[in-house]
Amino acid sequence: MMVARSLIVLFYISGCIFSLHAVEANISIYKFKGPALPYIEISTNYIGKSLKMKSLDSIGKQSMVQVTTLFLQNDQIIKADKYLLNGPLVAQATDFMDIKRYSLAPGKYKLMTHIVDMNDTSNVMNSAIDFSLNFERGKTLFSDIQLLSEVRKSTEDNAMDKHGFYMEPIAENYYSKQLSALFGYLEIYDLNEMQLNKISV
Repeated sequence: MMVARSLIVLFYISGCIFSLHAVEANISIYKFKGPALPYIEISTNYIGKSLKMKSLDSIGKQSMVQVTTLFLQNDQIIKADKYLLNGPLVAQATDFMDIKRYSLAPGKYKLMTHIVDMNDTSNVMNSAIDFSLNFERGKTLFSDIQLLSEVRKSTEDNAMDKHGFYMEPIAENYYSKQLSALFGYLEIYDLNEMQLNKISV
């Protein structure tokens, strides 16, 4: 019988995070196999000090960005998304994170991201990332390894929750010395029972 399992593992390795300028953000993409179609998870960490903040009350300020996401194949738009994202209401600028998931047919894609600071529309960021998405059926395969800074049990319903756990992706392009352990999330697909019995985590 073919089964699929998701694993949480500990490891100490470096990862690839894209550092961008103007509007400053770190973008990471992770590829997973979904029930019907594979999907990618886009994790974007916004550097609060790179965004203009607007006062909403006597002590609270807030940033806002407009995000346009395009998936292209052979210069043709396959999927698009556009939305507004509010930063946290705070007294001083602080970093914040956004997570989005998109199902896509197997193939090669270019991810185009355009971000506009809505409190200063001259402050923008553009990014282009090429990636391939393909999970063969009936073959034991691995998802991307998602680097995490925090893992804890949770009953919340938000983008950072998976399988009853809160999983916060690594935000910066370096590992903080304050981290005593680096967590990671990995999914393994189409394991048979013999392979599953050999796994020790």
